[in-house]
Amino acid sequence: MTRVIQDTPVPSAPPTTRRPRWLVIAVVVALAVVALAGGAWLVGRDDAPLPGILRDPPLDAAGLEFTDYAAGDGGEPAGLVPPPGEVTLAYFGYLSCPDVCPTTMADIRVALLQLPPEEVARVNVSFVTVDPERDTGPDIREYLAMFFADQPVGLQALRADGAASLDTAADRLGLTWQVAEHEPGAPRYDVAHSAITYVITPDGTVARELPFGATSDEFAQVITATLPR
Repeated sequence: MTRVIQDTPVPSAPPTTRRPRWLVIAVVVALAVVALAGGAWLVGRDDAPLPGILRDPPLDAAGLEFTDYAAGDGGEPAGLVPPPGEVTLAYFGYLSCPDVCPTTMADIRVALLQLPPEEVARVNVSFVTVDPERDTGPDIREYLAMFFADQPVGLQALRADGAASLDTAADRLGLTWQVAEHEPGAPRYDVAHSAITYVITPDGTVARELPFGATSDEFAQVITATLPR
């Protein structure tokens, strides 16, 4: 995983393509409900105190393949499974998202600020675009740097190599997305997607799914609990 450390101010929100806020939130919440069908809510259960969702059997992220641009513009093959002793927070979104994606990245950032540096150094944040037509690898890298460049966290700026890679991820992880019909090269069009952060351990298991709305405290709790000891 590539570590990016530099002094970069964190904006309140990255530049976006604006659309009605209520529409974005309504669509994303609806898709999240569909994506989470069959999952087990673990909040408030005596036998599973961690927040989030754990499926039975757990989802498996092993073998998913993307191209990572965190280390340079050329890109290199990469998956979502972290190295031994680490954990990956994988998120599928798009850079023009006006609300949900930047909010999730900000929540993860605040969660990491609550953890000791030695734990943060074993965390990887992977952003996979569902809008590869507009989102280039370098753009994803810059987007992640706006949130995490001042932290010793591992970063993955990921693009799928063709629709098949995203389709495979959708089948394996239950994620959904939809790109509105548009003319090729159009600068603006709508994208809807499920808003789930997948917490992945070194064996490829999705240890928790944290839906949009999970707090930074809940992210921090899950990260600490799932980091291999």
